[in-house]
Amino acid sequence: MNKTALFVLITFCLTSCAQSNKSTNTRVLTFDTKLEILDDSKSESTKNYLNQKYGDSVNVTYDSRGNIRTDYLGSGEMGLIYNFYNSERRLSYTKWKNLDTLYYYDATINEYPLDSVKRNTTPNGFVLTYYSQNPYAEGDIIQEFHFLNDSLVVNAKLYKDFKDFSFGEIIADSKRLPIKTVSTVEGIRITRNLLRVEHIEDPKKSFFEPNTGIPLKEL
Repeated sequence: MNKTALFVLITFCLTSCAQSNKSTNTRVLTFDTKLEILDDSKSESTKNYLNQKYGDSVNVTYDSRGNIRTDYLGSGEMGLIYNFYNSERRLSYTKWKNLDTLYYYDATINEYPLDSVKRNTTPNGFVLTYYSQNPYAEGDIIQEFHFLNDSLVVNAKLYKDFKDFSFGEIIADSKRLPIKTVSTVEGIRITRNLLRVEHIEDPKKSFFEPNTGIPLKEL
């Protein structure tokens, strides 16, 4: 299993975070999910897995400490349950339904070099498109983010150490989080649109920490 398999987990965590340390700024954002399989040569078993993997929507929680957690709703038996970024450890963790192991990796390392960035202006905001190299497969990784002006503004310093898939750079460039993402990698495209935003108190720190009863394995 390589880190490319976690690509979508990073790109769709680009939602909203607190601008200060006030817990009232902690948010849960809900996105719908649409998967398109562009490469019809993929085996039926691979297609079946992909259709189960991502579910039909996600809840993304951002606390005031820079932690992020994504919970996958409607995923299949082989699909994802959750993934989270721990800002103190600077590690990203992922759990599948059919695996008893929690997988993690160092989020300060970016193995997907950024080639170029394209910016387009829209009537109410702008679109940033990032093209990155994929060392594990042919074809570029394309991440497209849609933003509204003066909406979901973020404190980029909270994510300066989250460098995988150019996450920190994207936040620094936009200074806000997207209302829509479109990501294309290895013959699939995943589109997510923001449905709603809920303001909550900071969850317990354990919400963003590994469960001690689950084996850990580094990717």
